[in-house]
Amino acid sequence: LSECIFYFPKIEDCSFVDCNLYATNFNGSQIKDCKFKGRVDSPWFKGYPVNVHTSLLGFFNRINPKDFPNRMENVDFSEADLIGVNFTHGIDLSHCIFPHDESKYILVKDLRSVYTKAKEVIDTEWFGEDKRKGLGFVEKIFFNTDHQDQQMDLIDKSFLVDGGKDQEFGDRLFNLIREINLHMRIVAQ
Repeated sequence: LSECIFYFPKIEDCSFVDCNLYATNFNGSQIKDCKFKGRVDSPWFKGYPVNVHTSLLGFFNRINPKDFPNRMENVDFSEADLIGVNFTHGIDLSHCIFPHDESKYILVKDLRSVYTKAKEVIDTEWFGEDKRKGLGFVEKIFFNTDHQDQQMDLIDKSFLVDGGKDQEFGDRLFNLIREINLHMRIVAQ
């Protein structure tokens, strides 16, 4: 699947094996009991359908997209190569299985706390272009308005280092978020 969009179908008991997904907008697809194995590059998974017509001329077929949540029940990404995956719009990732490679991925479990602390550190301890880019990533990508209604998110390092073009900055931001996330988990226990 490449550069395609779903509206909000039910996708159940599916295995995407040896997949090569690119820029696929799953939108608010209701995904349950599915496995992704292979390359999953730049897709969107949303907590409810966003790209949907709520009514025709304001009169017919009125729907509330939030009545069709994507609960992401038993969705297994453990054997997927996740690159730039975008989880937004209140999506619940607590029933998903992600790769266990801490050198490549961070499962942020408390977005608000982690990103508030990250902004604080970047604002007070970073300088110049790194500070500008770091604050931009946190405010405009990781914790923009599309992410503020959810508890968890996944960050992949490859997105931050831009295929190796920005390795030093990407490593620095990835390590900062990983350390804050780990600290927040320890404090919560």
